Amino acid sequence: MRISHGLSGRVLPAHPHQLPDELFTSWFVRTAHANGLKAQVLADRLYGKQCSFWARDQDKLAAPHILSAFAGIVGCSYEEALAATLRPYEGTIYSSHNPYGNTLWILPIGVRHRIRDRPGQQYCPLCLVEDAIPYYRRRWRLSYYTICEIHGTQMHDCCPECQAPVAFHRLELGHKTETLPRLATACYRCGFDLARAPAWSPDALDGQSIMALRAFLAFHDIGWWFHAKEDIPSMPDYLKVVHHVVTWLTSAQGGRLLRWAEESVRGVAQPSVKYERMPFEFRPLITRHWLLVCTCWLFQDWPNRFLDGCRSVGLTKSRITRSEVMPGWFDRVAEELAVVWGHHTEH
Repeated sequence: MRISHGLSGRVLPAHPHQLPDELFTSWFVRTAHANGLKAQVLADRLYGKQCSFWARDQDKLAAPHILSAFAGIVGCSYEEALAATLRPYEGTIYSSHNPYGNTLWILPIGVRHRIRDRPGQQYCPLCLVEDAIPYYRRRWRLSYYTICEIHGTQMHDCCPECQAPVAFHRLELGHKTETLPRLATACYRCGFDLARAPAWSPDALDGQSIMALRAFLAFHDIGWWFHAKEDIPSMPDYLKVVHHVVTWLTSAQGGRLLRWAEESVRGVAQPSVKYERMPFEFRPLITRHWLLVCTCWLFQDWPNRFLDGCRSVGLTKSRITRSEVMPGWFDRVAEELAVVWGHHTEH
């Protein structure tokens, strides 16, 4: 079956523009619905049923021919279509994009037979409420994006009623007789309106740590960062350290520093973090958030608080870096922990 042609070649009669920071798949679904088509029908007509368009994480994996064909029907450039995917984060927040495996900071959605079995698509219910046209943002796929920098509320990563992962492309499931699917913000499984999800205040060790995280999220994609009195020219270098620390805090050695931070402020360690080997991107949203705000707290008054904590629990450079090569701004501080009573130690 062929795509209906608009007035300008293959451009569809309705070809909505991408909304600010909109995900490629969100844009794709909106385009289908604007033309009275279901998302699956548009994908089959544009790429063929053999493509199994929704059986892949297209926001992360979209091939050039996928983006070129879509650009053709909405009247935009290939570069504009590419900018709606997650790939442009390469060089901005991480150094290398891995389309077929785990990528630093990108939440996996766990696609199996068009079904998402991991809560990799986050959302802010207040943003969805305020949207004139509800849509899903690129930044909501980032594992460090645990609070909304606009509203300051905790993000969600599933339906609060049935705990199903967000899968807005599956709203058509079981509704063959309907021309258009249900509300774009509906849970595909139970129909609950995600825009009505509760707006929770995020937890934090103190007000400064939550403000530090919120400030970072507001400017996370500028390509560089300022830390204490030092300008870090490469955001990927800064985020490499942050990722290392939030992962390391769940290890036996790093857990000692995490408990020190919790006990320093609250007098007791939090029982919510499981000390087990697991990629940060696979951890529950609440755990990721807690690790991030604790890292923000440790990074305040840099490097004094971090060094005080490490010395209090007997951590040395090698136990922190695990022999990984770290950016200079962090390595110089960690080097101070390699000196104990005037002697170098690497235990």
